[in-house]
Amino acid sequence: MKKYYEILGLDKGASKKDIQDYYDKLSIELDPKNNDDLDFFKEEYALLQNAYKKLMGPDPDTKKGESLQKTLIEVEQKIEITETDIILYPNLRADSISVFNIKIGMNKKNVQYILQQDSNLYSDIDCGHNTNEFRMYVYDKDGNNSKRNCILYLIWNNHDELSKITFFEDFARYLKGDTKKLLTFEGFDSKSKLCQEYLGYPNKKDVTLDVPSIKLKHTTYYFYSKGIEITIKKSKVHLTAVFAFILNEKK
Repeated sequence: MKKYYEILGLDKGASKKDIQDYYDKLSIELDPKNNDDLDFFKEEYALLQNAYKKLMGPDPDTKKGESLQKTLIEVEQKIEITETDIILYPNLRADSISVFNIKIGMNKKNVQYILQQDSNLYSDIDCGHNTNEFRMYVYDKDGNNSKRNCILYLIWNNHDELSKITFFEDFARYLKGDTKKLLTFEGFDSKSKLCQEYLGYPNKKDVTLDVPSIKLKHTTYYFYSKGIEITIKKSKVHLTAVFAFILNEKK
């Protein structure tokens, strides 16, 4: 979660005049009315308004201010997985955590806009499936601005809600601290620290793919209280893990 000064792009201790000047500029740029009422801008605009209010009040970054900010994190629950070790927030569900500002429940228009604005990402619609769901691959880019690895896979349901974000192995470079362990086998080890302190016990376990002829088998563990799935992929030569954020639906 960004500090109040950072939200306005200022150094800590900036003058009231600088705060006002930067706020005036950003409030126009981020105003949802100037940006097709996209959800992304609604969230950023709300953060800007809150930061401005706190900074123009008395002592925004005192100990009291820090306590208020911690409360703000818990209330707004706007945590970015590429900036924060989410394992430190065991009460948060996946639908309150963003990835490159993308969150579970967003519609296609908002997500596509965010991806278009990020010069480090490349997206590609998946046309090779036989369902009515809209699906998309997300790649990162190399130093030559060419797509490098597939790091995410996005699925929307028939209500235009982003219902699943799958994180592949190559996304590990963007994860912080113990969050990286979600891409390991600790996710289904009930004795692991990851399970005992964050995930808890899985609500369900399913074999989601089984092709004996080529010795390919996928086993998925569902943690509904967290809105997370972990899938172990076992083949003749590889054993890997991926995890996914899933939409909170009635089970």
